[in-house]
Amino acid sequence: MSKKLTLSIDEAIIERAKKYAKKKKKSLSKLIEEYLKYVSERENENIELELTPTVRKLLGSVKMKKESIEDAKFKYLKEKYLGR
Repeated sequence: MSKKLTLSIDEAIIERAKKYAKKKKKSLSKLIEEYLKYVSERENENIELELTPTVRKLLGSVKMKKESIEDAKFKYLKEKYLGR
């Protein structure tokens, strides 16, 4: 069931949000509803790091070898300058 809600938001923010909603082909009301749903659901979870839905989808999609940052830098520079 939907219910009407009145908000007071800075005019410039409203205009930017309307443009964003139009790009996403959604109503401003729908975007706000989705955001409120997202933050209210996350409040009940014990998450140390807040992840966006896009980042959450990508999490675990890339597998990397365990190597130190220094090893990775050395390998990159060696390939770049020596071609090996």
